[in-house]
Amino acid sequence: MIKLFSKTQKTDPQYTLLLKDLYKTRSELASAYSNLEYMTDPDLIDYYIYQVKAAQMRHKFLLTKVKQFEDADPRLASSSNYDSLAEGTAKDAVVQI
Repeated sequence: MIKLFSKTQKTDPQYTLLLKDLYKTRSELASAYSNLEYMTDPDLIDYYIYQVKAAQMRHKFLLTKVKQFEDADPRLASSSNYDSLAEGTAKDAVVQI
């Protein structure tokens, strides 16, 4: 029998969601930094400082979770998974950090 399709490596859907959330959070963080940079109203400055801090904490949490997945299964850390998600979400990002 001839094999027409080779087995493709399936990634964990939770891992994929974590990576997507990570890129979304990076975009939110960049946006918050950008908004903070041009703000002059003291109340809005406080708001964007809060937004930056919240995005930083979420980013740190997501990075920790992604690393836990990658430590459990080193095949997940392959560059092809990471790069394909980066390309898909880079369109939405204002500035990549």
